[in-house]
Amino acid sequence: MAESRSRSGGGQEANPSREGRPSAGAYDQMQIVAQVIDLRMDVRGLETKTERAISDIGALTSEVKTGLSAANKSTHAVEVDMAKLVERVNHLPSKGFIVGALLLSLTVIGALVIFQGNIARLVGAAPAVSSVTTR
Repeated sequence: MAESRSRSGGGQEANPSREGRPSAGAYDQMQIVAQVIDLRMDVRGLETKTERAISDIGALTSEVKTGLSAANKSTHAVEVDMAKLVERVNHLPSKGFIVGALLLSLTVIGALVIFQGNIARLVGAAPAVSSVTTR
């Protein structure tokens, strides 16, 4: 417990002698120097890792920007194609028009079938029905 307080800057001095006074021996100084060197190496390692992480983040950021740019272009192309499709659909005939045209065509064909004898007589292509005798 006393060692942990002395390392963390607690109330007791490092390596007290039997009399209770700190000893200023070479062992303490070498241990402190070794710890400082270890800390410096740890800091250098952290700096290297931090620089690597920053460069990786920069590379990822540029990749994301490139991807977003491509996605924006694709989205714009889809919007343009969708506008073209909507315009083409707007020019298609409606269901009412198609049904009306079909009914009109059927009416004209039915009238031609029903009145084909009168039309032929009018044109003069066939003899009248009353003049033909059947026996």
